[in-house]
Amino acid sequence: LKETRNLSLSTNGIEKIDIEAGAGFLKYKGVEGLSEIRVVADLEVDPDSYRLELTKQGSRAVLIANANTQSFGFVSNSPKIDLTLEVPASLSAVIDDGSGNIEIEGVNGDVEIEDGSGSIEISNINGNLDIDDGSGDISLEAIKGKVKLKDGSGSINIVSVTQSVDIDDGSGNIDMKAVGGKTDIVDGSGSMTLRNIAGHVTIDDGSGSIDVKDLDDGLTILNAGSGGVSIKNVKGSVNYDD
Repeated sequence: LKETRNLSLSTNGIEKIDIEAGAGFLKYKGVEGLSEIRVVADLEVDPDSYRLELTKQGSRAVLIANANTQSFGFVSNSPKIDLTLEVPASLSAVIDDGSGNIEIEGVNGDVEIEDGSGSIEISNINGNLDIDDGSGDISLEAIKGKVKLKDGSGSINIVSVTQSVDIDDGSGNIDMKAVGGKTDIVDGSGSMTLRNIAGHVTIDDGSGSIDVKDLDDGLTILNAGSGGVSIKNVKGSVNYDD
């Protein structure tokens, strides 16, 4: 079955959207002044074993897009449901995603993501952002709230966070610039480059180089691990035993 479906739901009385998605990409755009959730779903599924529904449950909207409800059995081509959403910007979002890339922009509320695999790109979030990710690159830009990120593998690129950043990363390079709050990083492997951080920076690193520059409120390196360390233009205390 290959077809496109359109779903919509009035957001009167709704404060957040819960999205449960399996395979397929997810594009989510917050729109100011919109009074309904609009979903365009591109399906490539077995007609007998998928689920697609958008319902209201109390103050939540719930979108379920499962491309393969029978997780067993032979499937000749990989079923998927690609989702493109327009959602009122005021809603918070909780997303549980299996595989496929995620793009989110323009949310005034909080965003919470649990993701298996696939890249994540998020921009212009006014609330807090909490991500628990298996694998895939992560790119964040213009986040006004706090960022909490737990990542298995894949690179992390962060630009312009107004509040604090907390990262627990397995492997993959970390690039971060323009953070307004304190920054805590626990990193397994991969290089780390930090620029223009206003709050105190704490690093616990396994392996890979550490390059920090232009920090306004000091630096604590608990473990530098293996790899070179470069520290330039740090105001405040630097706690580091090399």
